[in-house]
Order: sequence, then structure tokens, then C-alpha cells
Amino acid sequence: MKGVIALTLVLLLLVPASAMAGEKGGCVPATLGCFLGPRIGLEYNEGKPVETTEWLRLIVIGAFINDYEAFEKNGCVGCLLEHFLGPRVGRQYDYRNVRTLEWIGLVASPIPQVIMAFEAYQGKTMTEIEQEENLRKQ
Repeated sequence: MKGVIALTLVLLLLVPASAMAGEKGGCVPATLGCFLGPRIGLEYNEGKPVETTEWLRLIVIGAFINDYEAFEKNGCVGCLLEHFLGPRVGRQYDYRNVRTLEWIGLVASPIPQVIMAFEAYQGKTMTEIEQEENLRKQ
């Protein structure tokens, strides 16, 4: 538990410094993708900030807040997707489908999470992946 808290403090210090640099990819989005959720690291590369409730996922309470937000937006399906597949998945379900790697993560964890974190490390964005994998709903 102390290690998670120490890592969180390091991330809190690194994230603003990296955001000011305006760089895409690297260790910060990869780490965010590993510890907070794969879409967070990918969207961080687009310049989208990490939400407070997503930081709170590290101490569990944020997971319930995110699940409730997904439920309000996309009903039971959104809530289940948010809870089991990660933050932003259920809340984005009204306009973006679930990635195959996210589904595989239910049974083959942590391999897909590592792959998605590596995508964030390379500087890929969720918008690029959305276009490549045709995830946008019509």
C-alpha cells in the first residue's frame, strides 16, 4: 500500500511537468495507462487531463464514483463496462465502442493492459486508435 501511495505522489509531481512540456508519449502516459486505465494514458497524449475521480481509483472510492457517472450516462451497460474494463470505457460507450484488447483484458489480464500502455508510451492517442479500429458509433 505504501508503494502505491509513493507512486501516486511521484505521478502527481510528474504529470504537470510533462503537461507543460507538451510532449506526446513517454513514461507518464504509459504509467497512467497501467495504474489508472488504458484510455487515460492514450487520452493524456491528446492533452486531456486526468480527472480527480480517476486518481481516487487508487484508493478504491473513485471506482464507485466513476461507475455511478457511467450509470447516469449509459445505464447498466455503461456501469458494468466502467467497472470491469476501466475508467472512461463506460462513460464513452454512447459514442465509442469497446476495443478488442479491452475485452481480452477480462480473461488475459495484464497482457492487454501492457500492450495498451506501450501504445501510450509510443505517443498514440485514443482518437488515432478509434480511427484505426473503427470504434466511433454512428
